Amino acid sequence: MKNLLLEKDERLVYGCLSLRPKNVGELLKKTGISVPEMMDILARLLQKGFITETVKNYYIRKI
Repeated sequence: MKNLLLEKDERLVYGCLSLRPKNVGELLKKTGISVPEMMDILARLLQKGFITETVKNYYIRKI
């Protein structure tokens, strides 16, 4: 259901996340997305409340 609320690029990044924190580097390798685009996607996911930044540049899915 949550995925229906996300854009295609947001779904891709969200799908790479879990409850184990992943850093931006890991997400970049998995997705092939550029750094500026990745930071924009992560900011949108944070704003929408789908993810949490546990420590600087490490992200998890929000429960």
